[in-house]
Order: sequence, then structure tokens, then C-alpha cells
Amino acid sequence: VDYYKGEEVTVEFYRDLHTLGYDLIVLRAHSNYIQKYLSLAMFTSEPYSKERYVQEQLRNRVARGFIEPYHEGDPHYLVITDKFVRHSMKGYFKDTLIIMMGCNSMKKCMATAFLEKGAKVYIGWDGLVSAGHTDLATIQLLKQLLLEKQTIAKALGRTMEAVGSEPQYKNTLLFWPIEAGDNKVQKP
Repeated sequence: VDYYKGEEVTVEFYRDLHTLGYDLIVLRAHSNYIQKYLSLAMFTSEPYSKERYVQEQLRNRVARGFIEPYHEGDPHYLVITDKFVRHSMKGYFKDTLIIMMGCNSMKKCMATAFLEKGAKVYIGWDGLVSAGHTDLATIQLLKQLLLEKQTIAKALGRTMEAVGSEPQYKNTLLFWPIEAGDNKVQKP
């Protein structure tokens, strides 16, 4: 198990994510849907700069994002879109399970992008989620997958039974593609 601190999550970290060779990746990053780009934006820790990643910004692969609710003077960050995953990430995953813990993370555009890059299944939230609830749900999900050796579908079902939907926003964890529900995590 490797842990990367928030400040280590950069555009280049995402670009090289595949090269780390993981079977299971848990991304505890802010995310939000950006209507302008019709894409889920996954946050980095890098402050936004229009001078960095210029070509990727012009191609809507890297963009500017801010954490909501936004207040005047709040920082803006570099974010990656599904176009980044498709066209700027190096290489391919090998049947990797991706768990994205951020808000609105179960947007089909991002889930599909990871699947096109070789991920086996993508798990995320169908709306807003508090940090505390996503932490609680992810711990329960990992217990179900790794310790109880449950299938993806059964692990998600048991997780939602145990922790419930997000209390404030009433959102839930989902997985994609549906046909991956019978799969289990092969390695602990």
C-alpha cells in the first residue's frame, strides 16, 4: 500500500498514475462536474496558472477549478478532465479497480475514460458527499472487498446498508460498468 499526500497529487501524478502498476487505486480528491467542459474535474493540489499546461488547457484536458461553495478570494486549482485521462495519461491500466471518493465522481464521462484506459471497474458518488461520509463508506467498501472477499455489487450493497446514503445530500456509491458487478478483487 502506498499513500500519496495531497501536495503530491499533481497533473504529472495523474499523468503517470498507470505506471505505478496498482490493482486497486483509491483517489481521495475533490471533484466536481464542470458544465463548460461537460466533464468531471478531478482536482490536483497545484494552484491554477494559465501559463502551465497551455496546450492541454486549450484542449480542455486541464482546466481551472475551485472548491464549492466558492467565496471571493478562494484559491483556484489545476484540475484534470476525462479528456486528460483519455489523451494525456500515459499507458494503460491492467484491470485496475478505481475508487473515486470525490463529489459527483460517478459521471459516466470519467468512468468511461478510465475504462477505456484499461480499468476493470470504476466506483464513485452520484452527487455531493461530505468528507466524513465518503471516508466512512470507503473504509466499509474496502473491508467488504478485501477482507470479506465480496463481489463488487455485493460489497457496494453491504456498504450502503451499513453506512446509508450521504446524510445531507442523499447520494450513493455506484459502479460502472454494471457487468463488472460479479467481479472480485483478485489480490489483497
